[in-house]
Amino acid sequence: MLAAITAEGPSEVSQRELRLLSLAFAFLVLAALAMAIPRAASGEAAPLKLGHFVLLPIWVGCAWMIRRFADRGSSRRDPLLLPIVLLLAGWGVLIVWRVSPGLGARQVGWFLVGSVALVELMRSPPGLGWLRRYRYLWLTAGITVTALTLVLGTNPAGGEQRLWLGCCGLYFQPSEPLRLLLIAFAASYLADRRLANPRAAWAADFLPLLAAGGLAGLLLLAQRDLGAGTLLLALLAGQIYVAYGHAAVLYGALGFLVTGAGIGYLTLDVVRTRIEAWVNPWLDPTGSGYQIVQSLIAIASGGVLGSGPGRGAPTAVPVVQSDFVFAAVAEEWGLVGALAIIALIAVLVGRGLRVAAGARDPFAVLLAVGVSLTLGLQSLLILGGTLRLLPITGVTLPFVSYGGSSLVTSSIAAGFLVLLSSERHPGLGPFGRPILRAQAFLSVGWIVLAMALGWWVIVRGEALTARTDNPRRSLAGRYSQRGSILDWDGVALAASVGTTGSFRRIYYDPASAPVTGYDSSHYGQAGLETSLDGFLRGEIGPDPLMISWSELVYGRPPAGYHLRLTLNSELQRASAEGLTGQQGAVVVVDARSGAILAMAS
Repeated sequence: MLAAITAEGPSEVSQRELRLLSLAFAFLVLAALAMAIPRAASGEAAPLKLGHFVLLPIWVGCAWMIRRFADRGSSRRDPLLLPIVLLLAGWGVLIVWRVSPGLGARQVGWFLVGSVALVELMRSPPGLGWLRRYRYLWLTAGITVTALTLVLGTNPAGGEQRLWLGCCGLYFQPSEPLRLLLIAFAASYLADRRLANPRAAWAADFLPLLAAGGLAGLLLLAQRDLGAGTLLLALLAGQIYVAYGHAAVLYGALGFLVTGAGIGYLTLDVVRTRIEAWVNPWLDPTGSGYQIVQSLIAIASGGVLGSGPGRGAPTAVPVVQSDFVFAAVAEEWGLVGALAIIALIAVLVGRGLRVAAGARDPFAVLLAVGVSLTLGLQSLLILGGTLRLLPITGVTLPFVSYGGSSLVTSSIAAGFLVLLSSERHPGLGPFGRPILRAQAFLSVGWIVLAMALGWWVIVRGEALTARTDNPRRSLAGRYSQRGSILDWDGVALAASVGTTGSFRRIYYDPASAPVTGYDSSHYGQAGLETSLDGFLRGEIGPDPLMISWSELVYGRPPAGYHLRLTLNSELQRASAEGLTGQQGAVVVVDARSGAILAMAS
């Protein structure tokens, strides 16, 4: 595959890239149009919301500028990298705009900043010598700016963690560029050591590197930014492993990570809370486990095809625009859309590792490895947390989550891969074997994520969506009138009254409660309200075409169907009164027809 791509000329690469970008833009146009349709929760015609369409011309302009400058210095680049990056970034902007239009508008601005950074990177001299030559200066600047958060740090959302610098509505998180600078430092340092003395003792070589990484890690620990610290440790271990091929580095990093997690569990409340919520979120679904429980409910609510863009209720998940943006994707785009996100990131990371495997310069190899690993491991950490495979770490999903620091830094990282991909060669380079092992490890991770996603959507979906703490059920009940339950004479035993947006369930005959059951956002469901829920909600009925049309246009089923019983209200009340103070049950049956006229216990 690598040899075939390398054999393509610059024009073939450019044309292939252009076709992929055209497909990406067509997808974004369709997604934006779908978001403009009135939301399901409105219950009636709502004005079109067109603000998010501002992304489309900006996206086209940025894509054109990036390609224009990339064609000048990187004409033999990998044709898949830029389309995937721009597609993920554009899709992420639309998703963030969906859950928070104010933040979505800001994310458009950050997308523009990231695109400008990519353009400037495409204009830089080939080989990234400026990044390699001044490694100590770059790293010192990154550590210094990150250290400033200990004194001047703030939190735009008002939380305890003060990880940001800035004011007046503009903030950035220094730990994001610090991670990229440390990757570049490690790549340059290890490459020089390997070139100077290939047979030197590897343990002595990476001690200064661990000192730099340790200093950065201590800063992140002081900030209680545990997700960034975990990712930093994994990245350094991965780069050292690729440089020397010694698996002991990975075992040591894993042992250090487990030991650190144990110490953190015993000494830090935030670590203890996250681990306990991960182990058993159902124990406290309204407290420490609320975020992960609501995330899983949102994922299950999407089903296979999703509720549709703008039609779900992802805002029920706390911090959905950042840490749990994948839950919003799964709810509104379904299993198919969520798998597409995983596949796009997997392909992007895989192509990055192919760039590393085909490079001959050790610096290019280790930089491409570091960048690919940071995108891959960061995605595995946050997706694993969203799917309850791992504790929540608080990192962002590259290109998709809200956050200017993350989007700009990820764009620059992808730019490094684009530049380095022009220098790749067919076949495997000197570091090919450990890179292939890293790719195999990440591939297992993507497969496990896909399986976990299928588990929550298909296997556990019905149980999760039926939970009483699923706000989507009560929301739907307020906007879509539930069918009435009537006795044989047409007397209402239960009905939904009110107007669109304020429907509420009323039970007129307490004596019939053992039969009708109840439908409550607080207590769940019982009786016929449970067994015939789909019929009463309008999801199942005699006119499937009308149901499908209503789902397509309004994002909800039509008004529910009425249910008429053979029950006789007078006999039902008499049976219930006759059992007052007694233990037992009464069933009254019409002997001629077999109809049940009363049923009490």
